[in-house]
Amino acid sequence: MQIPIESLNPSGLDQASEKQKSNQPILDILNRDIKIFKSGIPEKLKEEFYREMHLMFTTGIDMRMALEIFSTEIKRRKHEAIFSQILKDVIEGSPLSQALESAGQFSKYEYSNIKIGEESGTLSSVLGQLASHYKNKVAQKRQLIGALSYPILVFLTSIGAVGFMLQVVVPMFEDVFKRFGSDLPWLTKLVVALSESISAGYPFILAGVGVFTLFVMVYRQKTWFRSIASKTILGIPFFGEIVKSSQLSKFSSAMYLLIAAKHPLTQSLKLVRDMVGFYPIEVSLDIAQEDIIKGSTLSQSLSTHSIYPKKMIALLKMAEEVNKLDVVFAQLRDQYNDDVSYRSGLLSNVLEPILIIFIGSMVGFILIAMYLPLFSLSTSIG
Repeated sequence: MQIPIESLNPSGLDQASEKQKSNQPILDILNRDIKIFKSGIPEKLKEEFYREMHLMFTTGIDMRMALEIFSTEIKRRKHEAIFSQILKDVIEGSPLSQALESAGQFSKYEYSNIKIGEESGTLSSVLGQLASHYKNKVAQKRQLIGALSYPILVFLTSIGAVGFMLQVVVPMFEDVFKRFGSDLPWLTKLVVALSESISAGYPFILAGVGVFTLFVMVYRQKTWFRSIASKTILGIPFFGEIVKSSQLSKFSSAMYLLIAAKHPLTQSLKLVRDMVGFYPIEVSLDIAQEDIIKGSTLSQSLSTHSIYPKKMIALLKMAEEVNKLDVVFAQLRDQYNDDVSYRSGLLSNVLEPILIIFIGSMVGFILIAMYLPLFSLSTSIG
C-alpha cells in the first residue's frame, strides 16, 4: 500500500479544512465560536491566535511585536487580559511556551509543541500546524451543528404547533361536541384523551426535564456517567458514526502533530489523552501507555478497543513496520474529516423530509379527528 508523500506536508491540514468549509451550511450563528460546558479561551480565538502568530513570524515580525499587534485586536476584556499577561511575560524574558503555560488557559499539548518548536527552530511551522488543528476542530463542530440546526428548529416549531392544537384547538372543539351531546368517533376520543393527559401531566413533564438537566450538570464529569453517555451516543444510528469519526479525526490530527514534532510515543499518547475529551479514547490511551512500556505496539494495544475500526488498526500496524506513523495519522485525519463532512450533509438531507412528513401526519391526524364529528353532525342535520 502506497502512502502519499504530500501527507507529510503540514498544508495538508489546511486542505482538509477547505474541504470541510465547502460543505458546511452558511449560517450566521456558525461564525461564532461553539462552546458547550466550557470556559476560558474559545477554540476559535486560539485558531486566530496561532494563525496570526504564524503569519507574522513568517513575515519577519518578532515575538514581542506580534503579541502586541494581536492583543490590540481582541474585543473581549477578559481575553485581552490573558494575552496582555502573556505579552508581559515574554517582555520579561519568558519563552512563548512558558508564557502560555503560566496563563493557565492553554493545554499541555499546545505549549509542549511550541516548546519543541522553540528548541528546534521550527516555531513558525508549529504555530501554523496548531492553527490548522484548531481550524479543523471548529469546522467539525460547525458542520455537526449546521447539519442538525435546521431539522431541530423544524422539529421544535412543529412540536409547538402540535402542542398548541392539543392544548387550545382541541379543547374548543370538545366544548362544541359536548353541547351537541353526540357520540364521538373513537379517533376523536383518542385525541381528546391525549389532550387531557398532556394538560394534566404538563407540570410533571417540566419537573422531569428540570431534574434531568440538573442531574446531567451535576454528574457529567463522573466516570460512570461519561462511560454511559459515550456508549449511548455511539449507539445512536448514523449520528453515533458521525461522532465516532469526529473523535477519531481529532485523535489522528493530534497524534500527527506530536509524532511529526518528534515527541516520544508514550508522551504523545499522554498529551492526547489529556486533551481529547472523549471517554472511550481516554481509557484506551491510558491502557496503551502501559502496554507500550511493557513491549506492545500501539496497533496491538488499540486493537482491543472497539472505538478503533479494523482498517485504522491495519494502517497503524503497517505504519509501525515502515516507521511512518505521522504519515498514516495524517491520512486518517483527512479520511475521517471527509467522512464527517459527508455524513453530516447526508444526515441533514435525510432528517428534514422525515420530520416534515412526521409532523404533517400528526397535524393531519388531529384535524381529521376534530372534523369527523362535524361531518357526522352535518349529515344527521341534513
